Amino acid sequence: KGARAPMDMVLHKIRGILNKIAPDKLPVLLDQLWGEIEGNCHEIPDLIPGVAGVVFEVTLGQPNYCNLYADMCVSLCKRFSPEASHSGEHQDPSSAPAENGGGRSEMLGRFRKILLEKCHCRFEEGMSHVPPNTSEMSEEERERATIEEQRFRQRTLANVQFMAELYKRDLLNEDVMHHAVQQMLKSKRSVILEALAAMLTIMGKKLDSNPTRSGDCNKYFEELKQLAETEDTETRTRFLLDNVVELRKRQWVRRVEVGEASPPAWPERRAPRRPVPRFASSSHPLARVVQSVVALTSPAGVAQAHPRGEGEEELLALRDAAPYPPPSKRSDRSSLPFHRK
Repeated sequence: KGARAPMDMVLHKIRGILNKIAPDKLPVLLDQLWGEIEGNCHEIPDLIPGVAGVVFEVTLGQPNYCNLYADMCVSLCKRFSPEASHSGEHQDPSSAPAENGGGRSEMLGRFRKILLEKCHCRFEEGMSHVPPNTSEMSEEERERATIEEQRFRQRTLANVQFMAELYKRDLLNEDVMHHAVQQMLKSKRSVILEALAAMLTIMGKKLDSNPTRSGDCNKYFEELKQLAETEDTETRTRFLLDNVVELRKRQWVRRVEVGEASPPAWPERRAPRRPVPRFASSSHPLARVVQSVVALTSPAGVAQAHPRGEGEEELLALRDAAPYPPPSKRSDRSSLPFHRK
């Protein structure tokens, strides 16, 4: 293999750090990530755009951790800010404003700008996407197109969730989110409506808290309610939209937080017990039959019904004391009684 460029090596290390993300490892991974950025940003001028691109791509690949990646972006922006350098937090003598990339404020501006541009481009791509016509494809091409379409849907949903998490952390403007909601409501496609339901579930409480835009939010949810009641909408999409409408009615408090009783656990399956015949008194006609069968099948009853003859006890003792000889080999048949010489 050929030698990698310095920027490719640094981005490879950063991708490895991001892939290890977990709630309990976030502070440690953040320090490692910041160490890679701070130690190489002055030697590699285009490192900040590359870091923003890697963070965005890894986030789309792991939609379940969008909140953790958003927290990481917020922490990076705080460390990029000039206030962090003046306060001495994570300060290094080489981190002062210098050539090859400017100071912390310039790095902060570039990081946020590139990250938000990538979110916007992915959003517009998802809105303008048209599923391919698979009727004229072969079976192999149809299977490949189905896999690509499913992957595109997952990445579109992850992008919308990431945008909602960034908005909750004040990295995205409120006007941008209102524009996104309006654009998604115009599209009647089930993929976009499901993404809208996921986005409102994450950021709906904050978006609905601004009294100056309450009229716009009322219009959004009225339209969502109509879409949930329309038979043309897919069943899965209708349930998701209805859940968002009900969540707003509960003041954005989920059922678990409200304290509603959880549904009872499913009872364990047990083998049915066979009824044992019980007789009220010994005068029952079957009582004597049962008692006699029990007596005969017990060890004492068997010994009494079949007494052993004279000398049988000694033969049984000798049999138990002397083990059987080991079986002869298959090739040695001379010991067999029916062997013909």
